[in-house]
Amino acid sequence: RTLERRMRDDDEGGGGGGGSRTTKRVCIFSMPATMCMSTFALSFTIVLAVIIQHLMIHAPAPKKGDRVTHRRYKVKMERLSTQRETYSTLLDEGVHDAANNLASSGSFVQSAPDTGLMKFLADSAEATASKWGQIVMYVKQQVYWSLQRHLGWNKYEAAGFVGLKTLYVASEAQLRAVLQDVIALDDDSSSSPNGRQQQQRTLLDIGAGTGTVTSKLTAVLGISDRRNVVCIENSESLRTVLSAQGFRVVSSPDELMLSDEINEDGDDAPPRLFSVAALFNVLDRCDYPKLLLKSAVSRIEPGGLLLVASVVPFRPLVLEGRRGSKWGEPSLRAPLSPLNIARIPTEVEYPQFEMRLAVILEAILRLHPELELRRWTRLPYVSSGDTKKTHYTLDMALMVFRISTSS
Repeated sequence: RTLERRMRDDDEGGGGGGGSRTTKRVCIFSMPATMCMSTFALSFTIVLAVIIQHLMIHAPAPKKGDRVTHRRYKVKMERLSTQRETYSTLLDEGVHDAANNLASSGSFVQSAPDTGLMKFLADSAEATASKWGQIVMYVKQQVYWSLQRHLGWNKYEAAGFVGLKTLYVASEAQLRAVLQDVIALDDDSSSSPNGRQQQQRTLLDIGAGTGTVTSKLTAVLGISDRRNVVCIENSESLRTVLSAQGFRVVSSPDELMLSDEINEDGDDAPPRLFSVAALFNVLDRCDYPKLLLKSAVSRIEPGGLLLVASVVPFRPLVLEGRRGSKWGEPSLRAPLSPLNIARIPTEVEYPQFEMRLAVILEAILRLHPELELRRWTRLPYVSSGDTKKTHYTLDMALMVFRISTSS
């Protein structure tokens, strides 16, 4: 405006001819555009610098997660007998029987840290080792909480979408060690454990997540065609990830029932049965664990296997999606119909891992006495880190049940 005013004064004062006046008018219309572009570029640079400075300040280096030592795998069987004898009048008979099952000879498989876990921990630490990695993690974290607060996604949906909270349950070698004495894993074997000709095994994985454990189980069970693996996952973003790996994917047990094939006569076919069904850390994170357990058992063929992994101690909480949830805290609530876990009496001082697992096993066998515990092991349940820690660790048990052939 100052430039226009001065040039207008020059015109009124007769400071030039028509040609010069035309030249000045061209300047009047061209200069603001040039100045606008320069101002935009400068503003963009300033904003970008402010954002980078903010990220540099607010993207801290996370603390190192707890060490995963042999203690996370260790089990002391004498604790079961000691606490049973000490508190025999306080514990239910079912808990006593479950403790006997856990202590029975040959059922426990000792696991140990292996290269798979070490690589997972190293990758988790490496992700935030550099300043750039810390900035990327910070941005992911902001998107992760924004999806929960503003779009109402639950924790698992948001984590799967941005690639956070990767979970490590067990390595392929550890799964093979637990299953090798229960199911024939030798490729040269011509028959299954019950004597009939071995067929292509099938797997039903309920709550498959990103499919990491599903892929390992597929390899351990010798399933070459991934169409023989069905994953049940209620998160749409995770279903996309599973489908990309070649698995058949449904959103619920009801959808699986609807997808059963129809006979040639047009009649409903009997429910499809699977060689193995897996419930890895889902019974404590769903509204109807009893119904989910029943659905899994009903889908296993006689003589088949049920794999159950559970965090110990058992703390049921449902992670729901809710708009307006508090920033930095997932939306949690109690399940609508929880699994009835026997409470350990308060007189039992410092209940150990073994007794806490016994009450979980008792609840499962009370609902399904046709299940026979064949193998179990103790493992750490590890999650990749965030802006606070490089990783997080919980105690977990993996149990292998066989379905009675007469059920």
